[in-house]
Amino acid sequence: MDIMQEFPCASQIGKIMLDGVRDIIGQAGVNAISSLTTTPLNREKISLSELSVLEGVLEALYGKRGGQGIALRAGRASSSMIFRKFGQRMGLNNLN
Repeated sequence: MDIMQEFPCASQIGKIMLDGVRDIIGQAGVNAISSLTTTPLNREKISLSELSVLEGVLEALYGKRGGQGIALRAGRASSSMIFRKFGQRMGLNNLN
């Protein structure tokens, strides 16, 4: 099943995750990544499948360990915003 059908806010989560990458490497880094992909990353809605290409491009620009480190730090930076904004809808706030 496609995640876009399962969770309609996936494009907003993709945007938040890209904002996390932008927090770590800056707008110039995002522009460099966008120039290496066929899909521009400066749109308002970004699907998770488009965002999945990001790690490969990060590894191409910064090396394997550098790209993985940036992805890890970006995930940490964006996860709190995702939990605040979508935690209730995704059922992440349930104690059961």
